[in-house]
Amino acid sequence: MTLIIEPCGLDRKPILMNLYPLYLHDLAGIRGVRPNRHGVFEEEDDIRTLQEQQAEFAIWWEKEGLLFPYLIVEDGLPAGFALVASGPYAVDGSEFTLQEFFLLRPYRGQGRAERAACEVFRRHPGRWALFTTASERNAGAVSFWRRTLLGAAGDGGYEETDEDMEYYGFGKLFRFRIGEALSRASAPPAARAADAARRAGSPPASGFAVRPAVPADLDALAELDALVVGHGGRREALAAYAAAGCCLVAEREGRLSGCAAWDRSFFGRPFLQLLIVHPGERRTGIGRRLLQSWLERGPGERAFTSTNRSNEPMRALLEAAGFEPSGIVDHLDEGDPELIFSRMVASDDPV
Repeated sequence: MTLIIEPCGLDRKPILMNLYPLYLHDLAGIRGVRPNRHGVFEEEDDIRTLQEQQAEFAIWWEKEGLLFPYLIVEDGLPAGFALVASGPYAVDGSEFTLQEFFLLRPYRGQGRAERAACEVFRRHPGRWALFTTASERNAGAVSFWRRTLLGAAGDGGYEETDEDMEYYGFGKLFRFRIGEALSRASAPPAARAADAARRAGSPPASGFAVRPAVPADLDALAELDALVVGHGGRREALAAYAAAGCCLVAEREGRLSGCAAWDRSFFGRPFLQLLIVHPGERRTGIGRRLLQSWLERGPGERAFTSTNRSNEPMRALLEAAGFEPSGIVDHLDEGDPELIFSRMVASDDPV
């Protein structure tokens, strides 16, 4: 039996949404709440169906780099999920907040939940917070988190307080830190090998590699571009970027999963013109990795890029990468201005 944590992309969003009502049913038993008059676990009666309830969770797939939905999978079957928030969506001044964590009843016991939680923490080193209901009915969960955090937080331990928090109510708030070294040391052997490969400059065997584009990539690049933008009119531009050494591709198992292309047409400054990720590979870190790889090529310079105001996933990705607003251009797309972002990349910036 192999339990793994996988990013939940849009293509697998329905799986997580199918599990969510089971999670709410568990919470109802702990908190003593009942469904609304339509049979949906919501406080208000204006939510009449599960589809309407699920619409409220679209944000988890719109804020790339800030919100991280994960599926917990065992032997290819969904066993649960975890929702991790960061940036402005984290609570209590933390860098990361475990908003929701759920394991189906057939998978509970034998340490599965603890392993899954520790793997989620390991993926995001930094200051963490999680909140759980403080009641006799939830004593098992409180004990579980105390036990799990003793192992996950290492020598730093954790802080536990009773808090009355907005939107959450009264409960137990756990604060703890996951360090980079501890994160690597506590990882499973396969994850440690992948991390060592990444730090050595080679891709994990089961992950994706980022490399400069070569002429042989042109057909696949054009096909990916057409899939994402709906037309194939940028083939010549892609060929020019690749020929100039200004194009990176992300490759997984021999297939192109994304690309980044740039030039110096913006007042002689490095400007990211394209950042494309295959729809089936989104929310897996490819966009973030491509952006970082591009930044690493311009130490000591201010890097620029732009996106439409309506492109919230790209804006969230740039925000998470430390970009700041640098201007706005109206009338390119009426009603949807182009927002310009920039970031200074220091010569010693690890990006």
